[in-house]
Amino acid sequence: IGIGAPKARMLPEGYPMEKADAHAKRFLEITNEEMKARGVGLLFEAVHKDYCDYCNYSEHCKAMVEAIGDDNLWMVLDFYNMDVMDEDLLHFDQYMPWVRHFHINHRGPNNDRQYILPEDEPFLKDLKESFARVGYDGTITIEADARYFEEYGKEGLSIMQKWMNG
Repeated sequence: IGIGAPKARMLPEGYPMEKADAHAKRFLEITNEEMKARGVGLLFEAVHKDYCDYCNYSEHCKAMVEAIGDDNLWMVLDFYNMDVMDEDLLHFDQYMPWVRHFHINHRGPNNDRQYILPEDEPFLKDLKESFARVGYDGTITIEADARYFEEYGKEGLSIMQKWMNG
């Protein structure tokens, strides 16, 4: 189960970050305990600043997961959120001990999350090399807005299959 929940990450103005971290840590601990008891892994995700104002960077997400230090709680790295936050999309080695899943998509106008497009293929080639460099062979999903499914979903799937099998 992935924890993105941007609406739950809106902090009141002036809310201390240390207090937000303490609350988030306790939430993750409780949720992780419940998921672990049911044999379900838990993934925490950094979400970009236009969606919320808490845990916007992968480094912050990693720090939360690392602080809890349980083998059932991991990170999902979302290249869309990383891109909006100007994080390095091809050098994510420092997160790999905590990563168990990736999201990809095409970043469209107004930061729309679209299905991957042919113009994304050079990035996907570089990304595949980065995955090989860090030894990642786990799961990757396209996370796109549903309104683009009819127009771009089939093409995105085709590109993904070509990328994964090529």
